[in-house]
Amino acid sequence: PLLSSASLALLDFQSELGQRTLWHSCAHILGAALEEFYGEIYLDDGPPLTLGHHLGHFYYDFLPGSGQTVSSHDFAKIASICDRLVKKKLPFERVVVPHADALQVFASSPTKLRLLERIDPSSDVTLYKVGTFVDLCRGPHVPHSGFAKGFDVVKASTAHWGDETAPSLQRVYGVAFPSRKELNEDRARRAEEAKRDHRVVGQQQQLFMFSDYSPGSPFFLPHGTRIYNALVSLIKEKYRSQGFEEVISPQLYRDSLWKKSGHWEHYQEDLFHLDRSHAVDIAAAAEEEGEESEETSNGMSLKPMNCPGHCLMFDKLSVSHRQLPVKLADFSPLHRNENTGSIRGLTRLRRFC
Repeated sequence: PLLSSASLALLDFQSELGQRTLWHSCAHILGAALEEFYGEIYLDDGPPLTLGHHLGHFYYDFLPGSGQTVSSHDFAKIASICDRLVKKKLPFERVVVPHADALQVFASSPTKLRLLERIDPSSDVTLYKVGTFVDLCRGPHVPHSGFAKGFDVVKASTAHWGDETAPSLQRVYGVAFPSRKELNEDRARRAEEAKRDHRVVGQQQQLFMFSDYSPGSPFFLPHGTRIYNALVSLIKEKYRSQGFEEVISPQLYRDSLWKKSGHWEHYQEDLFHLDRSHAVDIAAAAEEEGEESEETSNGMSLKPMNCPGHCLMFDKLSVSHRQLPVKLADFSPLHRNENTGSIRGLTRLRRFC
């Protein structure tokens, strides 16, 4: 609703905001379909994604109430429920309630209660209702569900509800368009992309493989290694032409470096931490060799990025202002403790260069 004087613009699906509004509304439709299909689940969050996202236009996370897992065999059935809700042209109704009332509405949902904890208890809470489905949401939304005439469920994965010690969430991705024609075109495009998926080509041509003994870390086979080395040589040539100098930096650093660089506050859960007893042994060995050392209780981690190590190098270089900028290139491996559900082929890994 227009609550005060404002500028008004009518947006269609060709605009970015128009697309995101439709996909946001479709996430609610997907949430309603998931509740109907799986029964006892606890919906978490369902945002729209940016145009061109390789997984879909939107998703919805839910915490299984009875151990439910999403299978690709469920996609067509879930999409069928979405289509039925779309045909009903159910209006999106905005409701504003006190925070205490919202707590009562979602009293049985641990996921929604956690979201409500982030909202100031003295403020009102905005809900959106479509059919019998009610969700926490600030909006905006399309007027009714009938705006999404082409709807598909395309992928499922897992996500963590907080850190990796928390229960796993099921994540379901969808795509939606304002016409069946656009949906059919998207299906054809996805079918062609599937044929050229690098994960499929990599297996067919024996370029690389993966193993549960080192999840998220690629094994480059002979053919793949030749391609990899050719790409590295090309990149090194381009770097040299731009004035970069190649360096080699360690894999293992004290956690104090990440704290000093500011990464620790944001990325500590994504680091591979060395067992503390091993870190103490390494620290003791460093002291015996006369190297600079901090408290042996300081943990150690595999590096997830090169920049803090390069800062240490720069600190030791004798560089005048006339030699700036200093350009360093590093091809040593990086390790990031990515969630299992986010790992995808060679595009999202735990070990990469």
